[in-house]
Amino acid sequence: MATLEKREQTPGRVTFRVRWWANDRQRSKSFKDHGDAKRFKAVLEGDMVNGNYLDPKHGTITVAKFVADHAEALVIDVRVSTRNRIDGIYRSHVLPEFGHLPLNAVDARAVAAWVNKMSLSLNASTVRKNVFALRRVLDLAVSYGLIRTNVAAAVRLPAEPKHEQKYLTHSQAWTLAETIPAEFKAMVLVAVFGGLRFGEVTGLQRKHILIETNQIQVCRTLIDLGKGGVTFGPPKTKTSIRTVTVPRSIMLELVAHMDAYTAVGDDALVFTGKRGTAIRRSWFYRMYWLPTVEKAGLSGLRFHDLRHTFVALWVSLGRNAKQVSKAAGHSSVSFTLDRYGHLYESDDAGLADELDAMLSANRTNPANVA
Repeated sequence: MATLEKREQTPGRVTFRVRWWANDRQRSKSFKDHGDAKRFKAVLEGDMVNGNYLDPKHGTITVAKFVADHAEALVIDVRVSTRNRIDGIYRSHVLPEFGHLPLNAVDARAVAAWVNKMSLSLNASTVRKNVFALRRVLDLAVSYGLIRTNVAAAVRLPAEPKHEQKYLTHSQAWTLAETIPAEFKAMVLVAVFGGLRFGEVTGLQRKHILIETNQIQVCRTLIDLGKGGVTFGPPKTKTSIRTVTVPRSIMLELVAHMDAYTAVGDDALVFTGKRGTAIRRSWFYRMYWLPTVEKAGLSGLRFHDLRHTFVALWVSLGRNAKQVSKAAGHSSVSFTLDRYGHLYESDDAGLADELDAMLSANRTNPANVA
């Protein structure tokens, strides 16, 4: 199996070497401490017996080189916007901390220390995203047989902050729409009464507006690439591809907007910036959104809160969770209930009365008992 030998190459300098055969080659690993050598030998022999042997040299590639060599594989399963965010996390956080280390030298203690350090200056959401990016690297290394386990998987993370959901009243929604510059009035109304996300609204083209049926087709989203400009891609999830019916009055506002501000042609963007270009979120927030919500007395309101308002309006009109989930393009009904279940008021008193009536009827007429 494996042998452990004591070596003294120079007087007073003792090392301990473990030697073994694997894949028709003799391998060895040296240790300064006898106990470390014994533990390595025991684990090695156990792995070889159980078929879990992993060549220690496989994990000696540095984190930086592994990320560079497998950049595409690390983000192959995510959208373009997420890919850019993850790439940025590697450059700004993961590689400065772990890039110089071999994969098999990254341990849970080092990751936990990194989490604690980040928590001093970054919010919990950012810390979690940074650790998730590192986990991607280690997960891929595990799948390639370079390391045995993902040591970052079990490291405790700060709790995900819960954003308070804000809902506008019908009156507040119209006040907001009337307060924002005219070229963005319909954009606000579509978000409130159609439930579209920011990228979905800004990705709309003329051909997506079905005037005769008061419907809007949601089949793509605008993706901000930062310095790389913008592009368009599929919506957030498969269920986000949907057709939304809006009130006739909102469609009339949208038609008036297109007549006044949208270029001709089916492919023309419905909502654009001052020069007819795609709207970038940071520019829109800085130039229009933040000044508008302050002026409307709605300080702290996010554009995404318009989507929350849409869901609240549908619930208030008696639509069930499945209907709301489909209209909002949620990933599942369970997501809708997890996020908005509190909006569905339960009539416990009414249910109790109905049960009492049923029980009373059964006591009066035993034949009704099943």
